[in-house]
Amino acid sequence: MKTLFLDTEFTELSQSGSLLSIALVDNNDRWFYGVFSNVDTVKLSSWHQENIVPYLPLTDLQLEQLSDTGTYLVADKNKITEALLTWLEIYDQVEIWADVPAYDWVLFCELFGGARQLPKKIHYIVRDLATCLVLNGMDPDTDRFKFAYEGKTPLGLIRHNALGDAINTKDCYKKLIEQS
Repeated sequence: MKTLFLDTEFTELSQSGSLLSIALVDNNDRWFYGVFSNVDTVKLSSWHQENIVPYLPLTDLQLEQLSDTGTYLVADKNKITEALLTWLEIYDQVEIWADVPAYDWVLFCELFGGARQLPKKIHYIVRDLATCLVLNGMDPDTDRFKFAYEGKTPLGLIRHNALGDAINTKDCYKKLIEQS
């Protein structure tokens, strides 16, 4: 089973939240990043305006630093879901890890019509990095970037950009595995 790391950015912490962006990364740095074009970002909170909206599009620096095995698009939900299904085709079976995935997972599943409509290759149980931190005797509020990179964040990796956070989740996971 292949391990994928998921992160999303979304409009609010409620049942009416919707996706702003989605990212998946595998252990070989193959990545997928989609920005949803059908969301009116002007109506988002001031926190979103400061911390999320400026980082939705990938910068030239990010694109230079990323492996060339990625898919990046800005599109509506249907096109992103279609592109994501195409991106997932190379995997036989996948498990997905995310950091505090309560909203990420529900919104991810909604791309396919809900958890019961997930592609058969995706295991229906999401794995949770925050729980792993607790099981390793760590504070679940541990700064993930400090933990993974010890103050030396890789060039172009941006917090609150779904792709940057998915890569960070992968790197935290790897570090936890190495420490076990």
